[in-house]
Amino acid sequence: MSGEQQAEPYFRGLQASICAALENEDGQAVFKTDSWQRPGGGGGISRVLADGAVFEKAGVNISAVHGQFKPEFAASLPAGDGLDFFATGMSLVLHPRNPRVPTVHANFRCLRRDSGVWFGGGYSQDLPLGFSTGFQPIYFITRYDDALPAFGQTRSDDTVMLAFTLLNRRFDYHGFTPRLSYVFTEQHSNIPIYSFTRNQIQIGLTSQF
Repeated sequence: MSGEQQAEPYFRGLQASICAALENEDGQAVFKTDSWQRPGGGGGISRVLADGAVFEKAGVNISAVHGQFKPEFAASLPAGDGLDFFATGMSLVLHPRNPRVPTVHANFRCLRRDSGVWFGGGYSQDLPLGFSTGFQPIYFITRYDDALPAFGQTRSDDTVMLAFTLLNRRFDYHGFTPRLSYVFTEQHSNIPIYSFTRNQIQIGLTSQF
């Protein structure tokens, strides 16, 4: 059974177990379910809990879709080639009633694009005084079809990226807030010249919307 065939039942089971645990924790509200279909292929299940004793609102959503990328978007992706894709993942948002308990956002996703596979996700929480922290792990595999003449073999790369982010939404500059990030990247290749380790500090702007 391929990864694509295993993905949907796995995420369905994970969604069900998370929702059951949240309902048990809340003790009052229950999740409402809405299924949807994507015209280009695939679909998903959205589950929302509202007006609970512990959670003001909580959402746990899954999707598994497939189709073709637009060429300009495909060119921007870090792994794989071609236009055909399969993507699956889960997202969740938890808004507790207690203002002293941080709001939590998280998502986990997998993208297959022909010979490339990309795993990623992210986790963030809103803290007091406008601060927000985030963590985003990414892992992607790239397999090249053509042999490199200089090395006499095809290239195969495995890359890991870890990003840690800090921002404060109380600082608003025309709808944007400053962002400070530390990014660690390590790539292992069967051709050593393409292997590397990189540490970066990035300063930028994030939309308030």
